[in-house]
Parts: sequence; structure tokens; C-alpha cells
Amino acid sequence: MTSNCKCNLCGEEVYNRELHNSSCKALDKLVVADVSSSYTPSYTPITDWKEQHKKIHIELHKNLDALLADFIRHTDKRLHDTNILQFMEWSYQQTLNPTEEKL
Repeated sequence: MTSNCKCNLCGEEVYNRELHNSSCKALDKLVVADVSSSYTPSYTPITDWKEQHKKIHIELHKNLDALLADFIRHTDKRLHDTNILQFMEWSYQQTLNPTEEKL
């Protein structure tokens, strides 16, 4: 169940309600305080889709930058020495069998 909304409990923007329900930090505090172990946050739809779309792309670019830096660190290849298919294959292999950090 994917949605563009805001958690009314913690105020965080949410793309996947089910995932957020299992990781909401404010919900954790309620459970720890024994207020309710079955409380589910409510959500408010985000209507400004253009702003939401921009935010998603900003996060995607930050994550892509981190992934590219990881690729360069692990393979010692530069972007001019590789192509997108090699990069994507390496990235997929890291999801199956991550290589250890180089020091």
C-alpha cells in the first residue's frame, strides 16, 4: 500500500504506510511507555504532489551519489571506465553478497 502522506504521530513523510507502521519512532515511544501496543498511526494525504515529487528525486540523487561512491571505492573503477550495465550488475550483486569495506 503505497501512499504520499504524513504520519500524524511523528510528522514524517511516508511513502509506504505498512513499512512506516513497523518503524515509526514515535510509535516506539508509545509502546515503550506501554500506552498501546496495538496503536496504528493515522495519516494525512500530502496534496502538493510537485513538492513531494521534488523531495523524492532529491533523496534518490543522494542515494545514487552514495551508491556510485561505494562502487568506485570497491571496484577502483572510475565512471569513464565502466558503463551503466556494469554498474547495475555490481549493485545487484552487492544485494546478494556484499563485499567488505576497504580501508
